[in-house]
Amino acid sequence: MKVLITGGTGFIGSALTQKWIKEGHHVTILTRQQLTSRETIRYVSALDDINNEEVFDVVVNLAGYSLFQRPWTKSVKQKITNSRIVTTKALVALNQRLQHPFGILISGSAVGIYGDQHNHWLPEDSHHGQHFGALLCEQWEQEALQAEHQGTRVCLIRTGIVLGHGGALQRMQTAARCGVISPIGSGQQYWPWIDIDDEVNAIDFLTQHPQLSGAFNLCSPNPVTNSEFTNILAGAMNRKVRLPAVPAWILKTMTLGAGQLLIDSQRVAPSQLLGAGFKFQYEDLTDSLLRYCR
Repeated sequence: MKVLITGGTGFIGSALTQKWIKEGHHVTILTRQQLTSRETIRYVSALDDINNEEVFDVVVNLAGYSLFQRPWTKSVKQKITNSRIVTTKALVALNQRLQHPFGILISGSAVGIYGDQHNHWLPEDSHHGQHFGALLCEQWEQEALQAEHQGTRVCLIRTGIVLGHGGALQRMQTAARCGVISPIGSGQQYWPWIDIDDEVNAIDFLTQHPQLSGAFNLCSPNPVTNSEFTNILAGAMNRKVRLPAVPAWILKTMTLGAGQLLIDSQRVAPSQLLGAGFKFQYEDLTDSLLRYCR
C-alpha cells in the first residue's frame, strides 16, 4: 500500500509506521521534525509538498496537540483545536486536488466524544457529550466526513487510553514509582483502554475490509473503573495504593478543565469492530499491563 500518516512520529503513529514498513508498504509521514527519508519511508513538512499525481491507498490522520500537556488555558484550547481541525481540513483539501482520491481516510477521534455517561454501555451510536472535549471530537469527525463527498471511504476511530511503552502509561508508571498512585474522584468512572498492538491491528483491519465505514470504538471489550485500573496497575508494578483518592474538583481546578477527561465515565463497547469480526489479542487489562510493567 501507499500510505500517508499525519502524526506518524507520535506514540500510535510510530507503532503503525513500524508495522507497515515491516510489511513492505510505502509510508509518507507529515511532520515538523527534520528527518531523513529512506527507501520505504518519506517525510514531508507540508501537504503542499505532495504532487497532484500521487496516489494514497490509505491516509491515517493522527495529528493533534496533547490534551494533557498543559492546563487548558484559552490559547492551549486553541492549539488543541487547530492541530486537529486545521490538519483535517488540509487533508480534505489535498484529497480534492489529487487526481485520484484517497482509498480510505482513517481519522482520529476519542471516546471523549461521549462525555460522562456513568455506567451505561456505549456503542458507537450513543449520544455525545457537550463539554469542550466532546464537542471537539464531534467537529473533528465532521471535518473528516467531508472526504466521503470526494469518493473516499471514511472510518472514524474513537480511541481509549492506549497502553504500551510510552504514551499515557509512561506517565502513570512514573507517578507510581514515586509513590504517587491513587484513584481519581470517586474512582467509579469507567476508563476505556486498548493495548497498542490491538490499536495498530484494528487500524490495519479497517484498511483490509472495504465494506467498513463510519465510527469505530477502539478499546478493549472489558473497560474497567478508574479504581480497578489503579489497583491493577499497582499490582503489575509491585506497588500498593496508599494515598486517598484525588478529589475531582482539585484536578479540574489545577488543569483548568482538562482533568474532566479523567473524571468522565465511559463504559465504551467496541461493537462495530466485534461485529466485523475483529479479534482482540489483549482483552484483559492485567495481561496488557504485565507486558509493559515487568
